[in-house]
Amino acid sequence: TDSGVLLLFINQVCEKLDEWIDSAVDEQGNKLFPNGRDYKIMTFAYSYTQYPPVDKEGKLLITLSDRVFIWLAPIEFNCLWPYNHNMQIHYVTNLIPNWTKLTKNVGIWDYYANFASMSMYYSPYLTVASQNYKFYKQCGITGYVLSEFSGDIKGPRNAFNELKTFIASKIMWDPDRWHVDDLVKEFCTYYYQEYSDIAYKTIENMEKQIQKLSTCSRNYSMCHSIANWEQFFPLEVLKENENLVDQAIKDNEKNKEKSTYRTIKTRLQMLKLGFMFNQANEYDSYYPRSTKAEKNRFYKEYFSLLEKTKWDDYVGKTEDFFIGYEKERLGFGQEKKI
Repeated sequence: TDSGVLLLFINQVCEKLDEWIDSAVDEQGNKLFPNGRDYKIMTFAYSYTQYPPVDKEGKLLITLSDRVFIWLAPIEFNCLWPYNHNMQIHYVTNLIPNWTKLTKNVGIWDYYANFASMSMYYSPYLTVASQNYKFYKQCGITGYVLSEFSGDIKGPRNAFNELKTFIASKIMWDPDRWHVDDLVKEFCTYYYQEYSDIAYKTIENMEKQIQKLSTCSRNYSMCHSIANWEQFFPLEVLKENENLVDQAIKDNEKNKEKSTYRTIKTRLQMLKLGFMFNQANEYDSYYPRSTKAEKNRFYKEYFSLLEKTKWDDYVGKTEDFFIGYEKERLGFGQEKKI
């Protein structure tokens, strides 16, 4: 197998490193590492190397050094369903259990992301998180990377980053203890304070759409751009969420004298951006009869909100890191005025 070739090579690297650690001495002849040296060589089980080196009966074809840590990045799975869903049974019977049979050093690189829209895209994470974490625990997974939560060069963060991080930290602590919906409500209570009910309602609206999608086959892929976004997140749902958040932003103006005023305002604006992003990404599909002036007004508000919330400053990036990228990606480069 492809992974077997890679891992046999890494095994040999580990052997040479161990030999050097055992024999290395300083100028006086003293051992550099008298107590040995603990290390791990990390590699990806990804794409061609995604499947472990086992035969058709599941028998291991190699022995792997304890020095090797495997980051399993199952890019083929459909993130609408948990790993152990009956439509993804090969992950239960083959992929993850066979890796953990080979080594105890296995982590999951989780793809709750759409690479065409890493920045503010609403993913199905809440729908499947609890089941997946229980499955990881059952399989003996010892590491975890939440891929979408940090973003990449295409978008420094995710609009629902704080919510998902809060839920992940709770469930990873004990996947059998928490109910995701209760955690969403708890998060909204503390994060959006007096506007928690509105925030929760908008998230609930998006989750209802995700539940509808779960009956689809593989139309919804986490790693490829989605055609016809309006079929997945209808405009009426996004506009209802926008209007709810706008009401909260307007009401928050009465709190100007409070120390929390600006923080809450920014959080609400960022919540709104999450719903605007879908429209910004596929504006012509959402608004097929829109005039150029209407389109420009929409994008003017979108980019204005990005700037008001100091999106780039928030993540410590250079000025216009994300906003500049968004303008270029959506056809509003410096040569084009909005």
